[in-house]
Amino acid sequence: FLNETNIKIDFKKLITIQNPQNGFLADPFIIKKNERNICFVEDYSFEKRKAKISAYELSGNNYKKIGTALEESFHLSFPFVFKQNEEIFMIPETGEINEIRLYKCTNFPLEWKFEKTLIKNIDAVDTIVFKKENKWYLLSNVCSSFMNEHDSELHLYTSENLISENWIKSENNPIIFDSEKGRNGGFFNFENSFYRVNQVHKKNQYGYSLKINKILSINENAYLEEEVDEFKPIFLNSLIGTHHFHMNEEFSVIDHLSISNN
Repeated sequence: FLNETNIKIDFKKLITIQNPQNGFLADPFIIKKNERNICFVEDYSFEKRKAKISAYELSGNNYKKIGTALEESFHLSFPFVFKQNEEIFMIPETGEINEIRLYKCTNFPLEWKFEKTLIKNIDAVDTIVFKKENKWYLLSNVCSSFMNEHDSELHLYTSENLISENWIKSENNPIIFDSEKGRNGGFFNFENSFYRVNQVHKKNQYGYSLKINKILSINENAYLEEEVDEFKPIFLNSLIGTHHFHMNEEFSVIDHLSISNN
């Protein structure tokens, strides 16, 4: 489906995971371990007015809720999961406490422990990290003014080690300052290239569509990406928006908003 890659996605084959009662699911990330494909999602409760991270197992055309992977006294979303040296980590969105936190999986997929706060005293959401040429890069949507506006600024941090409190911010932050380009909406690696997904908003509508951007170059103080495609909410009837995409070697996962809010 992506114009400049070999990725082929048939949206007609999408299977919809039903929302829980009195809540909704969003921000899906998929990861495979021990032949199991687990999708981690924001699981928002209208009653609690916050979300936890839940896990669903995907198999063929079927899905099954496994349970709660992570829950805190504060809101969690955007469960960015990734492997490093056969271990699995998660950086969920923890903007409510002004931290970027790293969690480690101790028993896949439902047992996790808090590993380290990577960056403190930061108004940040929707963080992604990846390793390239022995250096770790962190991209996060930061509100420099602490006014809870996270659509415009994309900030870059680097570190020699993942589990570190000494992430160095780029001298050129924000590396993107654009309300129609800055907000992360997913991230994936395909054929040894990294792709950042960004959300596109319409007037009076948060999260209308997605754009896929290939990361062309990155270092401590420079970042360059190229847009290669856009996903618009036209792949199912009654859709009015989509704001997150992720994929692994077997599954693609995407969230969507319909006029029936399913």
